[in-house]
Amino acid sequence: LILMADTQNMRQMIPSRMPLGLQIGGKIIKAFSRTGEECDKMRLISIAISHYVEKVRWALELGSIKWTEDGHLPGLHSFFTTDVTGDRSMTPCLVTRDGNAPITDSTAILQYLCSKDPKLAFLYPEDCKKEVLEWEDYFDQELGVPVRRYAYSHIL
Repeated sequence: LILMADTQNMRQMIPSRMPLGLQIGGKIIKAFSRTGEECDKMRLISIAISHYVEKVRWALELGSIKWTEDGHLPGLHSFFTTDVTGDRSMTPCLVTRDGNAPITDSTAILQYLCSKDPKLAFLYPEDCKKEVLEWEDYFDQELGVPVRRYAYSHIL
């Protein structure tokens, strides 16, 4: 069936950021995947082995906002994130239900959640918010990236 498809029409239906074979494969994967799209909940598009995703997941679990997780294998997640972001294949990706664009940075997601959920206000106390953000940036960039590289080199 796929081999008989009109490739010209397929090229028009699927964005051309990746080879046509991968694009078609992504459409097939999405057709058979169960996603966490529920109208009344925020949706976290994630991969299992990411400390950035874990940081957001912890905040969502501590908070009182309804959410659901749409977990994927690393690499395959891009078929789902690019659908909602247009061009970014990063996780975590939080799809909000208030009409805002999806958020794809863990720090930005936490700040958004804190602005929406009073239960999470303790994450960024007003009296030391700048210092908390500096520490968070330090852990994300100076420790997070090397730890990710080390872990992925041993896992993959």
